Amino acid sequence: KRIEQDEAQRVCSEYRGEPPAALVPKLLEGQKATVVFPADGNVIGDWKEGAKIAQNGRGGQFSDPPNTVGGGNCYACHQLSMAELSFGTMGPSLTEYGKIRKFRPEDAKAAYAKIYNAQSVLPCSNMPRFGLSKALSEQQIKDVVGYLFDPQSPVNK
Repeated sequence: KRIEQDEAQRVCSEYRGEPPAALVPKLLEGQKATVVFPADGNVIGDWKEGAKIAQNGRGGQFSDPPNTVGGGNCYACHQLSMAELSFGTMGPSLTEYGKIRKFRPEDAKAAYAKIYNAQSVLPCSNMPRFGLSKALSEQQIKDVVGYLFDPQSPVNK
């Protein structure tokens, strides 16, 4: 099942990551429909737990025991804290992410959607679809959003 492509993956493969403009609205609509927001409406969790998830690259690897708690490995692609010395540059820097967005709830909800299914925001995004693939739980995604949006988080210092 993991190797069967869904429609978005098929289109992205077919067009090598650059689907025709006419297909983009349909792709976005289909992917937005897959995002499941928390029933309680709260998308912000514990930033300290979010920091652990962002640093954790385990889970889903062939060498991991079945009960290994997965992480987001966010630093592989993003800079999140100015104090971090080692980070990837494939994704944009997320330093001061919440601060720049004035900690607006609608931006936190948009971040939750992006982490849940990056293709709901940008077709053919290289970012994993953490919620859709069940790589991260709802609580883990909330905690990562907390890491991005809590004023006390190192991301916003």
